Amino acid sequence: MPDGIAMTTNGVNGDYDEPTVQAVAEYIREAVQETERALLDEGKRTPVERWVDLVDSNKWLSSALLDAKFISPLREASLGTKSRGFGRFISGLAFLISSVLRGFGQVVFQDNPWTGVFVCVAGGLPHWPTAIMGILGCTITTVFPLLVQPPETRTLVASGLYGFNGVLLGWGYSTFDNNIQQADTFASGIIALLRALPALLFLGILTGILHVVISRSFTKATRIPPLTWPYNIALLMWMACATLSTNYGNGARGESWLKPFSEGL
Repeated sequence: MPDGIAMTTNGVNGDYDEPTVQAVAEYIREAVQETERALLDEGKRTPVERWVDLVDSNKWLSSALLDAKFISPLREASLGTKSRGFGRFISGLAFLISSVLRGFGQVVFQDNPWTGVFVCVAGGLPHWPTAIMGILGCTITTVFPLLVQPPETRTLVASGLYGFNGVLLGWGYSTFDNNIQQADTFASGIIALLRALPALLFLGILTGILHVVISRSFTKATRIPPLTWPYNIALLMWMACATLSTNYGNGARGESWLKPFSEGL
């Protein structure tokens, strides 16, 4: 500290006189600025350290990469608020969007809605109807537990642990549905999706039920989580029942994908 700064008091109430306080404050400010300049010096900060500084100082980057409980810096993805009316609707919509995106993120084991955005986009690049089926499936398996399960389930739903089975269900269903795979126009794609929606709704509910059954029986006894078992069981059951349908045929011939197996029995 400079020698010229004398810490003298006015002798009345024990406070420092104003010029001294201002001088000390100015000295501290200059010292802090000098320290910051030294820390941010190009020769002393590695690229990784500068990237961390940028993430820490930016609300959107920190929300996307670090703070997974937010879907934006301004709105928490939670239904725990006591808001009413339109505010509660917006809060619920934010919760649903966040949960669905987390379902996509959980496909690659990430509880982060922004990771889910990338997974959803990546799934839709080769074939947009498949992406829509994934979104619909994830939405169904996300909403169903909220309607029938106790409030304690909300945490698992919010983390996407119910939704990711719906993503796989929608993708798997569209992979084996000829009408969806052969849709070459927007109109034919929409028609194929509408035809598949009732079956997807049924399978989504079945997947949710299987998730609950496996969790309460097998998982409780073995501590092994359901993982993708609900989706696999539901989709295989549906495909086994649909072996005579041309919707699940082999290309234009309309042959069942299980025909070689059934002929060998």
